[in-house]
Amino acid sequence: MIWVSGFGEKYSEEELRKHTKKFLTEYYKTNKVPVKKGLYILLEHLKGKSYKYLKFI
Repeated sequence: MIWVSGFGEKYSEEELRKHTKKFLTEYYKTNKVPVKKGLYILLEHLKGKSYKYLKFI
């Protein structure tokens, strides 16, 4: 398992979550996720509609 080789046999899941959160926070400060084509059109369309949830297939 990757986590065991990186953090040892007795790794703490809580510490792993903290490490992951810190890593991802720093990563996304400089590596933005691009907006997909049509996202703003979709959001505008859905604005004001009362969907309880959206089902993605």
